[in-house]
Amino acid sequence: MAEKKNIPIRADAVVPDTAAYNKYYMRVSARYGVAKWITLLLFTVYLLGMLVWGRNSITYENFLYLLRDFNLSSASSGVYSQIAYEEQQNMSFAEYKNTLAVVGSAGVRLYDGSGNALFRDTTSYKTPVLLTGERYMLLYDEGGRDYSVMTTLARVFSGTTDGNILCGAVSDSGNFAIVSRTAEAHYAIDVFDASMKNIERIYRDSYVTGVAFDGAGDTLTVLSAKSENWTLTSEIVFFR
Repeated sequence: MAEKKNIPIRADAVVPDTAAYNKYYMRVSARYGVAKWITLLLFTVYLLGMLVWGRNSITYENFLYLLRDFNLSSASSGVYSQIAYEEQQNMSFAEYKNTLAVVGSAGVRLYDGSGNALFRDTTSYKTPVLLTGERYMLLYDEGGRDYSVMTTLARVFSGTTDGNILCGAVSDSGNFAIVSRTAEAHYAIDVFDASMKNIERIYRDSYVTGVAFDGAGDTLTVLSAKSENWTLTSEIVFFR
C-alpha cells in the first residue's frame, strides 16, 4: 500500500484565490457572449438590408456570373493556351472580363483562357465593330442600322437607328452611346444608361467623328469636324 506523504507549505508562500480567478474568467466569458449576440444581430440586420435594398441584383444571371468569375480566376496567370476560333469575315478581337471576344460578320464568340467557347451569338452585321467596358460589350454595324449590348451570358439589348451608324462608345459603368445620321442630314447621338434606357438624344450639325466616355460614364466627349469658308475645323464638346 502506498504511503502518503505530506508536503510542507512555507508560511510565507502565496496561495492563489481560486474563487477570484473563477469570477474573472466568468466575467470575460460573459463579455464574449454578449459580443457574440451583438455580432449575430448586426449580421442579421445586414442580411435583411441586402435582401430589401439589393433584391433586384439577386438574380439567376448574377449567380452564373459569380460561378464563371470563380472559374476564370482559377486559371494560372503564367500559363498560355492556344485558342482555335471560327474564321469569319471582317474579324476583330477584344478583351472582355478575362475572356477573348471575337466578332465577325457571322456573330460574336467568347473564349476563356483554355480556349473553351463560353458564349455564342449570331448576327448579320456586314461591318461589325466591337467595344468593351467593365460591364457590357457594345456591338454595332458600322454603316448599318443595328446594334446590340451583350454580356458573357447573353444579348441583353438590341436596337435599330433611323439612319446609318457612324460610331459609338461604352463606359465601364454600363452607359453607352450610338451616333447615327438623321433624315434631316444632322447627326444624332443617342445616350443610354446601364439599364438600357435612352436618357438623352443630342443633335449635332457638324460631322461627328468620334465619341468617348470618362471612366465613370458621367461625361461624354464628342469630336466633330466642319468646313467653313473653305477651312476645315475640329470641335470637341463635353456633355454631362
